Amino acid sequence: MSSRISVARLQRRAKLARIGVFVVPVLASMVFGAYLNALGVFRSAAAPVAQNVVKTPNQISTENTRVAGSGENQQRFEVVAGSGLQDKDQETLVHLKTVSGMFQRPEGGQLSVNANRARFDGETRSLELEGNVVFDEAGRFRAAMDGASVDTNNQTLVSKSPVLVTVTVVGGTITADKFMVMGKGQRMLFQGSVKASFVGEAPTIGVVEP
Repeated sequence: MSSRISVARLQRRAKLARIGVFVVPVLASMVFGAYLNALGVFRSAAAPVAQNVVKTPNQISTENTRVAGSGENQQRFEVVAGSGLQDKDQETLVHLKTVSGMFQRPEGGQLSVNANRARFDGETRSLELEGNVVFDEAGRFRAAMDGASVDTNNQTLVSKSPVLVTVTVVGGTITADKFMVMGKGQRMLFQGSVKASFVGEAPTIGVVEP
């Protein structure tokens, strides 16, 4: 009986050994497969993800833009626009739309301005106005033109197109190819094809030059 039991035990051990030999390679292959999967060997190629391309990442765009400061003799100015966009090449330059502004005069008055568009350079503090440009100083004059340049440091104004000036202080009009306001707003200069018509006496607010 003992010899039969021993033979049976040996047969069972041999069978288990054969099973163990088979299981070990399977387990090894499973572990190695998991390792390769972790490395991405069996991972299917992922579809490319679309990226939003920003052509000018540092370009700033705002609504209700406001530019304000002080020029010589601490004379305040303020320019407000419906929208503003930083220039893509020159970071100190801002493009403005639907523009209105105010320049404080030394004597206490104000010069207002309206335009369709403008460019303000924060480095030179120059303001370039375009489209239906109108300057209005209450009780003194109103000037309409297509384009103008303003130095906000000294409030010098130079037209870049023919101008029509209504002189409200005496009643009359002046047309010219070029119009300038200098001396902190105290002196007006007209140049090129100047034509003037007044209801009363000729104004003493500026100089008319051919």
